[in-house]
This record gives sequence, C-alpha cells and structure tokens, in this order.
Amino acid sequence: QASAHALALTNLAWFAAEGEQRQKSVCVALLYALLLYDLEREGVPGYYDYLCLLRSLDQAHGTAERTLASFATKWRHLTWEAKPRLLALLQDMADARWGKVSHLVMILQREFVLECDTPEDFLDSLERPRSRL
Repeated sequence: QASAHALALTNLAWFAAEGEQRQKSVCVALLYALLLYDLEREGVPGYYDYLCLLRSLDQAHGTAERTLASFATKWRHLTWEAKPRLLALLQDMADARWGKVSHLVMILQREFVLECDTPEDFLDSLERPRSRL
C-alpha cells in the first residue's frame, strides 16, 4: 500500500510541475480528498506526505488557504463526516506553522457563532445524525 501512495505522490508532483494552474488543481484535489476520505492520519502511510506536498504547492498562490476558507464559511452545509476532518486538517496545519491558519480559525469561530448557540450545539453538529425511525 505504501508504494501506491508513493506512486500517487509522484504522479501528483509531476502533474503539478507543468504549471501554476495544475498546481492549483492538485491543491484543490488534495483538499477534497482529505475531507472526503477517512484517512486516519496516524494509520495511513502517506497522509503527512500528502500534506507536505499540499503545503509546498500552496506556498506561491494560497489556493489551499482560500479553498479552506470557502469550506469554513460553508460549515453548516458540510457533512458530519467532513467537519471533524476539517478541524483535524486545520490542527495539522497549525502544528506545521502554516501561514494564515489563524484567519481560517477566525472564520470557523464566526460560523460556529452563527450556527451554534451553545457549546453543546457545536458538539451536536459534529455528531453523526441519528436515524429518525
């Protein structure tokens, strides 16, 4: 499985090397993948490699930060699965001293205030929806 991740990283890097628009495309695709799929950060070989590639491609144009800002402003429309993944991704970005993460956190704080009246409401927004049966 590790070789599949290495091959994916290599192909993404080669694709991104062909120009700025392709770099932006890879950034957006990586962000969608990180929010869409449960990669269990510690258990998946390559998670931090994907994050490193994302950061290196994003330094020149800030596509990841703008895309994440867009996701943050749409917090209430994100699936319950994507919400904790977005928070985990922002935590990893903050740990890596990624630029403008504090701006993204402020956007999320604003969205939490608009959506949640209490801390319990926020925690409820992260939980899996219960069946109505």
